[in-house]
Amino acid sequence: MTLEQIAAGSGISLRTLAALEADDYAKLPEAVYVRGYVRRYAALLGIAAQPLVDDLDVRYGAHRSESDGAVRHQRQARGLRRAWLLAGGAAVALILGALLRVIFQ
Repeated sequence: MTLEQIAAGSGISLRTLAALEADDYAKLPEAVYVRGYVRRYAALLGIAAQPLVDDLDVRYGAHRSESDGAVRHQRQARGLRRAWLLAGGAAVALILGALLRVIFQ
């Protein structure tokens, strides 16, 4: 069967099927949806879905753990930038306050 035939029979988009075939997990939605796609794909081909879903959980889970780590790192970096901006803003406010106090005394 071609991907076009599988897409027509399963209702899964060609883009999603291509990502599944290429193990390109970055282009796939959350795991719960992908498991459903794999089950539909397997049913259409007449093969057992559970071994495929189990394999997917291992591969997809490993990919998501890596990307979750990257997201966590980005959030930490964003938090540090925010903290520095707040500290810098507070320092500027204190300096301006001191200057205004000296000027108007």
